[in-house]
Amino acid sequence: MKENLLSYFPQNLKEELRDCDFSKAEEIRVRVGQPLEVLFADFRFTGTVLCEKNKLLEICNYLSGYSLYALEEEIKNGFFTIPGGHRVGLCGHVSFHENLGKNEADFLTNISGLNIRIAHERKGCAKGLIPYICKEKAVCNTLFFSLPGIGKTTYLRDVIRILSKGEGLLTSYKIGVVDER
Repeated sequence: MKENLLSYFPQNLKEELRDCDFSKAEEIRVRVGQPLEVLFADFRFTGTVLCEKNKLLEICNYLSGYSLYALEEEIKNGFFTIPGGHRVGLCGHVSFHENLGKNEADFLTNISGLNIRIAHERKGCAKGLIPYICKEKAVCNTLFFSLPGIGKTTYLRDVIRILSKGEGLLTSYKIGVVDER
């Protein structure tokens, strides 16, 4: 995973991240004029090199496969997802328009920061939930809700894995996931 994430960074920032243990990292913050930060559950690593605007745009190009415009609809929601399930949040200037009395985002310009939320697979974390979700060979309607960063997506992914493989169940299930953030 570390090599995958490092591939998105320019050489000078790769050096900053070389000794970080991404298996325990929760997010990476990159902001123009600020040092790189990596957040862990119980501490924060702060680099020494200040991120320049051109380096931030270079990272955005790497993250988007040089097609940031192709992610326009996702970016309107404030983030996009990269391989591995990591989410990239963007900061900048958002233009809005009014649609049926509601403000809707048009586009993001002047990107000044990004935040990469690092996804972690936790196999078996949802095992205790399965008896509450499955009743008499049927999967019940279920809603996960909590504060950000608590693990809703991690639990959901593990529930899907358990149900689709039939782990500890009488049957396996065909699962379709519709992710509308």
